[in-house]
Amino acid sequence: MTDKALRLVLGTDHGADPYDLIRAALHPDLLTPVYYPARDEATIGGPCCVIDGCEGYDGAGRPRLCRVHRARLRDRRAQMTQRAGSPHGSTLTAEAFQADLALHRGPVERNHPGFDFTGIPETLALELRLLVQARRDRDDTILSHTDFSAIKRVASDSGLQSLIHPEVSPEGRWLRRDMPIASVFEGRQWSVRAHVRFAGSVALDVGWPVPLMDRDRWYPHDFDVHSPRVRTLSWASIEQPWLKRWAKEWAAHRINTGWKFTTAVSSGTRLLWFSRFLAQEHTYVLGPQDFTRALLLDFIAWVKRQPAIAASQRQNIVSAVRVLIEDHRLNGWSPRIPEAAILRRGELPKRPENLPKPVSPFIHRQIMSPDNLALASPELRTQLLILDGHGFRLGTLVELSIDCLGEDADGFPTIRYRNTKRERERLHPVRDPQIVNAVQEQRQRTLAKHPETPWLFPAYNHNAHGQQHATTSAIRAAINRWMEAANIRDQDGNLARITPHQFRHTFGTRELNNGAPQEVVQELLDHDDPAMTRGYARLSGERLKQEFLSAARFNAAGERLQLLAPDSALADVAWMKEQMNRAKVTLPNGYCALPLQQTCEVQNACLDCNDYFVTTPEFIPAHEAQRERTVGLIDTFEASGQTRMAEKNRQVLVRLDTLLETLRSAE
Repeated sequence: MTDKALRLVLGTDHGADPYDLIRAALHPDLLTPVYYPARDEATIGGPCCVIDGCEGYDGAGRPRLCRVHRARLRDRRAQMTQRAGSPHGSTLTAEAFQADLALHRGPVERNHPGFDFTGIPETLALELRLLVQARRDRDDTILSHTDFSAIKRVASDSGLQSLIHPEVSPEGRWLRRDMPIASVFEGRQWSVRAHVRFAGSVALDVGWPVPLMDRDRWYPHDFDVHSPRVRTLSWASIEQPWLKRWAKEWAAHRINTGWKFTTAVSSGTRLLWFSRFLAQEHTYVLGPQDFTRALLLDFIAWVKRQPAIAASQRQNIVSAVRVLIEDHRLNGWSPRIPEAAILRRGELPKRPENLPKPVSPFIHRQIMSPDNLALASPELRTQLLILDGHGFRLGTLVELSIDCLGEDADGFPTIRYRNTKRERERLHPVRDPQIVNAVQEQRQRTLAKHPETPWLFPAYNHNAHGQQHATTSAIRAAINRWMEAANIRDQDGNLARITPHQFRHTFGTRELNNGAPQEVVQELLDHDDPAMTRGYARLSGERLKQEFLSAARFNAAGERLQLLAPDSALADVAWMKEQMNRAKVTLPNGYCALPLQQTCEVQNACLDCNDYFVTTPEFIPAHEAQRERTVGLIDTFEASGQTRMAEKNRQVLVRLDTLLETLRSAE
């Protein structure tokens, strides 16, 4: 029986006793007084012992051993420590113990205590039986005998007849995470509370089922799909019954024909705004047959007036309604929408071209500080290094495979990843050896815990066999907890807050600032549209312009040049000229400010050029290197008797010393 089969979607007016439905849904082996799990039922029987044929319970360690064999290993080690000259000595490994029959003495019989359903009210026993069956069939979350016994004991001692809270409403019952539970379970271990909520939710699904189209909350498994990012789709806030039904039918059609569940969630959320618009402005509308073009244009104007709707979301909200209407017409659904009720693509609100929001350098230095990274868990540290070094989306990061690290044709390391937005696989060059080492260590840690997992970062919860990757929400929460523990603060002294996606913006702008062509950055970020990368280029240009206008600039004589105010009318012109000059002549220790209409015979850095040569503190290393070379030349010329050449270079040395002193003071 699958999890999908457990979530029956019948009607509330089924005419049958709810517990008769629960009893009918149970497997015959769960109707026995005590249920003993089979050896392969690891999520309710405990991890299997690795000794061949052993059915012992509570496997632990690496390799996994049951309680009996773990005790035998401990005894053998103690004996060999006392026995001088033993071939194994006192360093007997678990692997050597596992391979030697004389040491482990063969398999043991099943020693699991079983799940006892006796001594409690029948309704409670049926719910606990259903809990064990659901955990067994889902095969992703471990129900330990300790947690089961705690639930049974607390419920029995408190006189509970059921795990279902009497105040659970038809809508609220689908909120499994927030589902109320009896007060006697509050304060108990989190795993006990989670199992109680799960047991009540499953019992409600089976005993008091609701048809899918009548429910205000949907789950991915209602459509036999998996969605680790978004687990529920809520329709509760749509006010008009006809609109709610219409939106549900549309979403179900879209999911069944290829939509991701996450896409359905975002589209359903956007339709909430259309519902509010109709409730406020057009209460006379009773269905799609009442739509007019004026109504739709009025909706666009209403969306633009709402302060709660971000400018970046206006187009998406109107587009959701437009696609709904187009799908209605395309599929011939009834009632018919008037032909004039259309929205053209060009009439949708324009999406603003917002600049990327990279992590500020002040916060970024704290995040990547070795001392702060040492406070993060090894897994989170690896995730931060990858986010910063490769600019992956968070959805891409969680879906990295266990074998993502590879090499290109030239033997350089690469990371294979899947672009979750474009649904395609790509390779990313790895330039930082620290990332290579971190990924290799993470791979070893992961395989030690989940030998058969396909993921580099498996999920912590509901993942007994490592078949689910980590969730984006879990990583966001881990980053926030770590930044608070590391006391990372912004320039105002407040606790810093960032989003993982800001690392992507940081990566893109950093590559452009380092001189990478826009086409290369577009390829690294795997953007289909060059316009997406142009935002990073604009941000990079804005940063360079601000640095140009605020930087201390000097000529060859060390004289400080006059600065332009950032809000000056000539600032943009000066920056444009500066960019063109830099493009015309590239110098190792400064820039040439010669007007583009004039030419220079030397085309090289010239410390004797007081009129056009410009330098800044960023070129101090280049000037220091030139000074060392100049001192070497003076020594060489003096040794060979070339006094004139030595004197000429002494003049250069004086200029360099003056210039370096000025630049260092400015820095």
